[in-house]
Amino acid sequence: MRPVPLARPFHACTLLAAAVLALAVLPAAARAQGRMLYRWTQATADGGWEMRSVYDGGGGCPAGQRVRAMPSDSFPVTVCTRRQAAPPASAQRIAVIGDTGCRAKGTDQQPCTDPALWPFAAVAGDVRDARPQLVLHLGDYLYRESCNQYTSVCGDNWAAWNADFFAPAGTLLGAVPWVFVRGNHEDCTRGGDGWFVFLDPRPYSAAAGCREFTDPYAVQVPGLGKLLIIDSACAPSYSTCASADTTVAEYQRQIRLLNGMAGASSTWLATHVPVWGVDFPGADSAGGARMQAALAAAGGAGALPARTQFLLVSHIHAWEAITWVAAAAGQAQRPAVLVVGNSGTELSPVPEKPAGTVLDGVATRDLRMVNGVFGFVLMEKLGDSWRAALQPLNTSCVVQGTVARC
Repeated sequence: MRPVPLARPFHACTLLAAAVLALAVLPAAARAQGRMLYRWTQATADGGWEMRSVYDGGGGCPAGQRVRAMPSDSFPVTVCTRRQAAPPASAQRIAVIGDTGCRAKGTDQQPCTDPALWPFAAVAGDVRDARPQLVLHLGDYLYRESCNQYTSVCGDNWAAWNADFFAPAGTLLGAVPWVFVRGNHEDCTRGGDGWFVFLDPRPYSAAAGCREFTDPYAVQVPGLGKLLIIDSACAPSYSTCASADTTVAEYQRQIRLLNGMAGASSTWLATHVPVWGVDFPGADSAGGARMQAALAAAGGAGALPARTQFLLVSHIHAWEAITWVAAAAGQAQRPAVLVVGNSGTELSPVPEKPAGTVLDGVATRDLRMVNGVFGFVLMEKLGDSWRAALQPLNTSCVVQGTVARC
């Protein structure tokens, strides 16, 4: 059978023109949308939840999503968002992790390719297997600030963020909603650009860039109530964000804003740098001095929301649970403190302290510490109490009101 001749010959230029015309009438997302690398749901600073996705290349976002961040030299990926993502179901099981990045500077460097010595991927897998309804990350995602003998991937860029957080977080990232807290390794001299591109709970502005301080916000968590978040990235005494006076004044202002955000039920307060905690000997790495000064200037423990049950922090690379002796008449009771900084970063040799140890002028009623163990904390609701269990050890505390019984 002879082929039917075309009415008009097609030349190469005609084909090219047709292809250009076809591309011109397609939406930008359909023209050059890249491959999706990661997707997750997270809380936002306005009390909502949204889905975020990372795509390789410079294409647009799928239908129903909007562009959060376009590719740049440091971050050659597209970040997309979609509002009105489903909030977590009633959260009866909440996983808490903190300090997950691979330490690539200083004296205690980790071999980032050795899963036994940098086990964040294994910890993330254990968290997934525990089937929580929410994951709370207390900060310090990016430790690869400089390259060393263990890694050639470093700096505040996509390759380092992918290696230090996204890739090891793996399937956990998309399996459960997240609340992200900014750590001091995400300040504007370290990993701040990546923090604002990917994880900051507010809309992103490339023109605004990295900001040293951001306001506190509240997350409504079904089954829990209000979870209050303070950005304490600039709190450590060695921070170069701002002067000590400026930093203390800023955190004093933030603490005073909290009371207007708290609800009528129990509240958890999460931040990266501890107000109180037992740190390893030496410099004020825990940052307690500036946070304590800010709290004192705001009015002491009474400046915290009255129903604050837990103060959740990391930064110290260990696990600690602290309860305080009963407050004297007319004074506010300090909330129980839970330190969760042992989820991947090189662990710290924190000195053991007995119950009764005085921290910032108040004696501890119960002081539990675990050194040398990587893991996470699983918070499980028990009526009006919560059990905080350090995984994988069989170590737990039950907190009722502001008292932890371990």
